[in-house]
Amino acid sequence: MSEGVRYCTSRDGTQLGVSVMGKGRPLVIIPAWWMSPETDRKRLIGKDFWGDLPPGHRVITYDLRGIGVSNREVEDVGLERQVEDLLAVVEHQGLSDFDLLCFHEAVAPATIFATRYPDRVRRMVLYNPCAHVPGIVGRGHVAVWGSIIDADWGMASRCFAQLLYPKGPIDAQEASTKAIRDTQSPAVARAYLEYVNSYDIRRELSDLRLPVLAISREGPGRTPFIPMETVQDVVRRIPGASFQVYDVAPATCPYFDHRAYAAAIRTFLSDGTEQLPPHPTLSLRELEVLRLVAIGRTNAEIASSLVLAKTTVDRHVHNILVKTGSSNRAEAVLYAARHALVE
Repeated sequence: MSEGVRYCTSRDGTQLGVSVMGKGRPLVIIPAWWMSPETDRKRLIGKDFWGDLPPGHRVITYDLRGIGVSNREVEDVGLERQVEDLLAVVEHQGLSDFDLLCFHEAVAPATIFATRYPDRVRRMVLYNPCAHVPGIVGRGHVAVWGSIIDADWGMASRCFAQLLYPKGPIDAQEASTKAIRDTQSPAVARAYLEYVNSYDIRRELSDLRLPVLAISREGPGRTPFIPMETVQDVVRRIPGASFQVYDVAPATCPYFDHRAYAAAIRTFLSDGTEQLPPHPTLSLRELEVLRLVAIGRTNAEIASSLVLAKTTVDRHVHNILVKTGSSNRAEAVLYAARHALVE
């Protein structure tokens, strides 16, 4: 249950709408620029997510500057302002230390904050994070998307919603389109477009000294919204970071089927009494079977090696294909290699 919107003021005078839910250890959630927690929790696209937050936590979240219930007229949405906003929120709430859950580009202010105030952030979860967009790619994104935003904001918001829900459902696409369009102006959307395609935190990621879990959710299509390799690049730069991938999901939006990855977040945010599984959906036995498939063993040979009935191995192989989104054994082996499940 939300305690209602509270307001705090950032360093430059921008007012931020803050929402507080639940009781327990503080968990600060930094949304992506296309999210408005206070608005989304009342809509189709977000009400299940915001109503099913990690138990045992007092969740603090806020609408980013220029969005939703925060000040809508802003001139600067850059990285330093985002860091100042996070500091304003945690100071307003009197938090000495807390956990962080960050969506997409929120990795940037979270990382800068955690390196500046290393004793204040306990654990950090990153959903589809990106450390840096190469200059030529970023300029292309700004040119293409900027022209769409300038020409038709309604069309632009609809196109972006389709990136989040490439295979639907249609009602989620429509709800997301309306949420994006209603909670920010075209000028603010363009400012965030430029910001997201310009920050660079590659060096700062290597300075992090805290437990970090990175979650990748590519979604379908040949050109993912945030490719798994982009998230892996973030993971490689953070000492000791954990990595979970959910690339069979039909949508990249964190609101969609959030329970698929919520268990991993709950486990990670625990006090170390639980361990993350090697893979979010494959069981230990299925991983064992997959590794034998990868070295060319037949189902009969696997059954003999593991002292199982062949019908049991047949069922394991079927489950592996379904869970990895593979059409055959060869694709499952490629999946295993790509996700470092086999040597």
